[in-house]
Amino acid sequence: MDDYPDEMPDGSEMISGIVGLFHIVVFYFAIRWVIRLCKRAPETDAVAAGANLPQANEDQLQPKKSVVTCYILWLIAGPVGAHHYYLGRLVHGIIATWTMNFCFVGWMWDMFLIPCYVRSFNKGLTHSQAPYDGSKRGLCIRLPMTLFSIVMIILGLLCYTPTVLHKFGTVDLDRIAAQTQTNPYETLGVSRGATLHDAKSAYRKASLKWHPDRNVGCGKECEDKMSEITKAFELIKNRAGQGSSGRTWEDKFRDLGKDWQSLIMHWGGDGSR
Repeated sequence: MDDYPDEMPDGSEMISGIVGLFHIVVFYFAIRWVIRLCKRAPETDAVAAGANLPQANEDQLQPKKSVVTCYILWLIAGPVGAHHYYLGRLVHGIIATWTMNFCFVGWMWDMFLIPCYVRSFNKGLTHSQAPYDGSKRGLCIRLPMTLFSIVMIILGLLCYTPTVLHKFGTVDLDRIAAQTQTNPYETLGVSRGATLHDAKSAYRKASLKWHPDRNVGCGKECEDKMSEITKAFELIKNRAGQGSSGRTWEDKFRDLGKDWQSLIMHWGGDGSR
């Protein structure tokens, strides 16, 4: 009938496929066994014949890998495959890097397989009398020092970048903080190390000169100048009143945040005039 196919599978094709796959597997392992046998045959014959083989010193041998080092790398950067790179497992390391070690599943699985990985490397690629690579001591000392140095460099950049840029004249943090047209100290005509008394004297002198009540008809020019003078005096007064002995860490961090905010305003164009 038309409703049924002309040919019905009788399972012979499936059996043929299984038999073919079995032959491929057997053939593969047979080739590997022959290659391994050929590699070992010359060494066995040479030893049996009593040939003088070249000798190597311990420092010329491939050093053994350390399980402790491997676990440290696994703990610090295991999701990106650092322990695989350490053992020369480049393919596994690249795959782990791109997949975060199979979404951390491979990372957890490696915790149990690391001794097997290290044993396989040492047995297959190193001599039984080869020394360990000494990476355990180097990793336990150099890595913390390197991380500490990196952290200190970052903290130093965060804490001192605004001050250094201000000292070299790249950006005027005082002007940006006071929101004045010129530097507040230059506006009042005092030095940067001026005391609060000096700032008050300069402020009174500038006020007498530019106050609108003393300059009839001056109008907007005097008003703008008085606004600049007042802003400059407020910033200098705050800086002089803060001092260094009575400031807490909270005050220092707040001032650092303001300095970075001034830098962002300057680079963004809001503080440049």
